[in-house]
Amino acid sequence: MDNEFRKKLELYKEGKLSQAEEEELEQDLEKFEVYQDFLDEEFEPNMEEQGLSEEKKLKLINLGRRKAVIKAALLGSVLLLSILPAGTLLTYIFYGYGEEQNMANRFLDVASDTVMVTEPNVQVDRNKFHEQVGLFTLSANLDMWKQVGTEQTRIGDKGLNLWFSNLENVDHNYLSDSFSSSQKVKDLKIHHPSVSPFPSSEKEWQRLSQLPEGTVAEAYVSFDKLYDPSDVENLLGNIDHKTLWYAIDTGYEKEQKDKNGVVVTPIGYPVENGIENPKKMTTEEFHQILKELTENEEWSEKIAKSRDLHLKERLAYVNKNGIKTYGIVMTGPTKEILKLKDNKHVKGLELGEVELWQWE
Repeated sequence: MDNEFRKKLELYKEGKLSQAEEEELEQDLEKFEVYQDFLDEEFEPNMEEQGLSEEKKLKLINLGRRKAVIKAALLGSVLLLSILPAGTLLTYIFYGYGEEQNMANRFLDVASDTVMVTEPNVQVDRNKFHEQVGLFTLSANLDMWKQVGTEQTRIGDKGLNLWFSNLENVDHNYLSDSFSSSQKVKDLKIHHPSVSPFPSSEKEWQRLSQLPEGTVAEAYVSFDKLYDPSDVENLLGNIDHKTLWYAIDTGYEKEQKDKNGVVVTPIGYPVENGIENPKKMTTEEFHQILKELTENEEWSEKIAKSRDLHLKERLAYVNKNGIKTYGIVMTGPTKEILKLKDNKHVKGLELGEVELWQWE
């Protein structure tokens, strides 16, 4: 069998031949099969009686072996070509069954809600999911955005890979190290009023005062005590700003660590949910999202930067104590934010991103 014919067989196996080439090759294979059948009938049963030499016997045996290999290869190709479409169809059914409540939609909702709840002032654009269905797999890429001033800025993405319902790995890709701070107490930017000693904000106020007119900033504001989210705007007074995200007391914020000494990520919710068409979010919606994340905690803990969310315990705490905020993320003109230094309700502040003027 020459190399050209072998190559044609490989292409035939992979389904890469044209219809005309496939028909031509199949005709050749039929000729080989007729030839082999003739050899089987004439020689194999009575090689000894025909008085064939050892060399001819060996050639006939090799022909038989080649025929078996070709048949096995062709059979394998047929099986593979039949399994792939069936497997792909089953995959689409597995992820897509149930219309809006299917596994694919549930997984993407959990992914975007996890980012929104565990990363202050970060949201996923739900209108621009990049997902791909493979054989028993679902891959998705989620773009993450942060608001400073009136503009949304892309800060990175998360790559997610499902094998059936198992989330195998998550790639956290941030465009800057400032967006991907490690989970350490010193990296937490909003602090519960009971934290002792409370981090000093003097350097942050000084930095803020040195920023020029014509800039807007992102600020992480810590309050002097717990408040209802609906009271926040009255607490801040008459300053030009936009509140973006509420940090919610869930029982772990006082110590900032769990019983094993692991830093617990903050949890909260945005004032407006969505990028292109934002809608005001209610405490009831946040409570429902927290409940859904608890039901899918294995996914959430892999998607979040922290691996210890303690969602069941935090949901139970919120159910018992209600939804109270101990701080916010806000944005606005730097000189307006600086006015908070004299606000008795503000216990601390940390400056986030700063941009040139983008304001109404």
